[in-house]
Amino acid sequence: MTYYARFHLLSTSRFLMSGMGDVAARLSHVKTATLGGGYVVSSSWEMLQPANPLDRLVGFRHYGSSVLAPGLEDVIIVIGGQHYDDTCKLVTGSTIHSSVQFCVGTADAATFKWSSAGSLNSARLCANAVILPDESLFYVGGTNVAWPMVQQ
Repeated sequence: MTYYARFHLLSTSRFLMSGMGDVAARLSHVKTATLGGGYVVSSSWEMLQPANPLDRLVGFRHYGSSVLAPGLEDVIIVIGGQHYDDTCKLVTGSTIHSSVQFCVGTADAATFKWSSAGSLNSARLCANAVILPDESLFYVGGTNVAWPMVQQ
């Protein structure tokens, strides 16, 4: 599968999907006991799309990175990636993002928003975000060449 979402397990035992589009979503599970000692699990998605476009992720991000921030409860950081259209097709000459944004994954749907955390020195996609032992974030590798790459 070429496209993949980025999931993070929150302290509330819910999952937050932080990509690929400009809408995040939370997955909730409810476990209900049944007669005879069994149980039934039901799941539901909660879409997290801020009403103000300025509070959304900057663009649709293809091959970007995201991490659950260390030391900060339920803060998700999204880094880099390449812009694609809303049908999941890369746009010729599309922008490679240098933006870094974050959200609090447990915020109420009404107050959920993405905020700027600055920019990379160089826009990149296909890079890896690594959390170091001192809780700093190391963003390594990647490329500034837009996909699809031309085979040499």
